[in-house]
Order: sequence, then structure tokens, then C-alpha cells
Amino acid sequence: MVFFANPDGYGIRVFHPQSGNVQALTEENDDFPYYSVKQHRLYFLRRKDQIHPSSQKTNTTFHICYLDLEKDSVQYLSELTIYTPRKDRKDQLFFVEEGERIVVSPLHENPFVIDAATGQKLPSENPWSYYSQINQYDKKLGRFFGSTNTDPYTPYFQELESVQTVVPQKTLFWWSEGSAIRTIWNSIGPESYEDWLFGFTWSDASNSLYFSQNSTLYSWDGEKTNMIAEGVHPFTIQDSVAVDQTTSFPFFRMYSWIPLENDNEYMFAENNHLSLYQASTFHIIHNDEFLGGQTSENDEYYLFDHLVFLGELHDPEHTYLLVSTKQNDQVTPDTIAKGNHKPDLIKIFNFHPTELDGTIDHSLFSISGSWDLHFQMEYLSSPPKAFPEIILRYTASNFEGKERMQASGRAIQWIDVYSYDSQQDLYVNANTKFPHLYKELKEQLEAIYELVIQSQRASTPLMCKEDIQMLESKMKEARNISQSSK
Repeated sequence: MVFFANPDGYGIRVFHPQSGNVQALTEENDDFPYYSVKQHRLYFLRRKDQIHPSSQKTNTTFHICYLDLEKDSVQYLSELTIYTPRKDRKDQLFFVEEGERIVVSPLHENPFVIDAATGQKLPSENPWSYYSQINQYDKKLGRFFGSTNTDPYTPYFQELESVQTVVPQKTLFWWSEGSAIRTIWNSIGPESYEDWLFGFTWSDASNSLYFSQNSTLYSWDGEKTNMIAEGVHPFTIQDSVAVDQTTSFPFFRMYSWIPLENDNEYMFAENNHLSLYQASTFHIIHNDEFLGGQTSENDEYYLFDHLVFLGELHDPEHTYLLVSTKQNDQVTPDTIAKGNHKPDLIKIFNFHPTELDGTIDHSLFSISGSWDLHFQMEYLSSPPKAFPEIILRYTASNFEGKERMQASGRAIQWIDVYSYDSQQDLYVNANTKFPHLYKELKEQLEAIYELVIQSQRASTPLMCKEDIQMLESKMKEARNISQSSK
């Protein structure tokens, strides 16, 4: 049996693969079905819309319910008040532990766990504990099924010739250890923004994968795909799977994968985590194994808040560029004045660590916390070196002044240049090797300084005292570099 929700809010349905029949189980706006064999109960989330008679405003509530299939009666468990699922149904929500827990996987936020009996969040529980129940696994052939939503977000740089092109795409795939990744369905390019996967589930009983593409339910038997009915968030009863590193990685919400040096070896990337399959071993990267990785009280594998870009460089080979941002950066007058959101981490790395690294990766370059950052990779040396230089342009202001002066602080732009040092196998600061860049920068800063002084004389200051001091310091530094020899 395959349980699924009608995308237009007409209840939960069940598909019987042997007969091909679809049966209605509920008739209200229900979603995210889960069937407990032990309890003979069908759990789901019910949306209730009530229109106030005087104001005509709609009050929406969500109730955690179950249908007792033996008594054919719906029972109310609790009201979900701490989280509102999206109307477009693009969030993911999974009942686990025979319906006692719910793992919520929002579209743009980190997963969390809810107690189904109370509808309350359980902050001490790690969603990772339940991923082995959520991941879809073909026990017979040892296949893992997963999906990716690759949306390369590049506010910090334009297209980089040094980085292999990353295109937006959505992919449904399967993979088994020691084999290549195989695509079941994908949508590539700008048109992928119009497509969506609304869940997938593997059935051992029918030896088929069921998935919802653009609100239509399909079956895939390993060769061909058949359309079944309108439906989202399918669920089938799955045999228990042993908990290990592979079954615990969130394949159901991945960002992308990247092939490594050897055939059939991969780096798997999720919003907050990375894992490797190398030398016949699957390994989730621990946060103390990855330079720049963050720490989380309940998640030892947490590396970054929000992965927004992951690509491979042309040179050096098998080297990767990663960009992450803070989770849910708020747009305020303060951040608007400062320019675009600063990246939490920009990092270039490979998986050839040295004993000095003490990590699973070797970091060639990393930076974090720079406002209004623009990242470039260009060949500046003459003759060009094997690897391009890195040019960082960013705001040097500390933004300590009042809001009306912070926009002026953005004008204090600075440049840092880094060149690859083959002996150290990393990028090192090389500002003094490119004095022509700082001659232009010095002239720009001097022009800004002249305007600032004029504004002070007119008693309408443009910059705060701290920014003026920073501007004077950067003018002096640019002047010294511009006068240095290569």
C-alpha cells in the first residue's frame, strides 16, 4: 500500500499496487501520512481554516491526528502551534517512532523534532536520531534513494572561470556503496525552478519507488516510470534498517554531490553537513575534522548554518570552493546600510590533509565575516602562475556609527590579494606584489576623504569618527603599497 495526500486538500488516499485502485481514507485538508503497523493507525496533519464572521479573516490551525482503521474514526492528538507548514506543501514532515515523534524539515530552516502528543518542540532531541527511519533504502539491492535541490547562490561573486559551472537543478537518484550514482529523474537549468519533488518512498513489497513530481504521484520499478494519480508526500511501510553512518546521513534533503578523484567516490553535501565515500568507507565529517566547521550542542556533525554554494575548481584539480551564510539573516535597516549579507565562510579546500592540518581536509584558503564582499579569481601575475590569484573586495568599515552614517561607511572599500604558494600548499597574502591595484584604490579613498572633510566643514558630517579613522588608516596603507616594488 502507498499512502499519499491529495495536493488540493481533499484528504489522504491509499494506492493498492496489485489492483491499481486508489481509495479515499479522509476527506479533509490532510497531509503527511504515516501508517503504524503496530497500532493500526494512520497518522497525519490536518489543516483547519475558520473564517471569522465579522472580520472575514481566516484563522488557520494545524492538528496532529490519527485515523483508527479498525474503528474508522479520526482522533485528535494535539495542535501544532510552533510551526506553520507552507501552503505550497514544499516542506517535509515525517512521523517516526510509531507516530510518537515528528521530524520537521522546513524548506529554508534546519530540521527539528516535535512530540506528537503535545505538538511541542523537543530542543534536546537530535533529528539525526531518526534519519535512518526517514531515509529510503532498498534492502535487497543495497540502494539508497535521495534527492538534491542545487540552487547556486552567488551574491559574493560573478561567474568564476576558475570554477566549474554549477547549474540549478533538482534530482532524484539512487546510489549503492561502490557504484556510480544513477539518476531517476532530474530537472536542470532555469526551468528547474518550476519543478518540485514532493517526497519519495521505497516499497519492499512492490519492489518499486514511489515519488511525487509536481504534485503527481509516479511509480518507478527500476526501468520505467508510470503515473498513478495526483498526490504528494507518499509513504509506504518499510522494513527496519540498521543505524550506521550511511543510513544516518540526510539523503532526503541534499544540496548536491561531487565526484572525487577515484571512480565511484563522492562528497555528499547537505545544508549543514558533508560526508565522504572514499576507499569503500562512508564517513560523515565531524565538526572538529573540518577547518572552519561550527559546533552545535546537539549535533556533532554540524559544519555550517546554510550551505549556498559548492563547486569544483579547474585548477588546482580536485579542489573545491564552498560558501555558507548565517541561518536566517534578518533584513534590517542596519544590514541594508551595510550592503549584502556577509558570508559565514568562504573556503577553498581539498582532501589531502597534512599532519599539521589535523583535519580530514586541507584548507588552501578561507575567510569569514567580511561585509559587502566580492570574491574574484584572476590571473594577475606576469607571466601567469599555475593557479589564479584571489582578489577580495570588501567594506573596511566597522559600522560603529549611527544608521544614517553606516551607508557612507560602505564607501571605505578595501582590497586583499592572495597568491598560491606551492611550498606551503596554500594561498598567502600578496598585496605588495600588485601595487597598481592600490594606486587606483588610493585615489578612490582620497576622493572620498575629501568629500568627508567638506561635509564636516559644512556641519553635515557624512561619517562617524571611527570610520574617518579607518579611512585615514586605509589611505595610508594603500599609499605605502602603491609605492612598493614588486
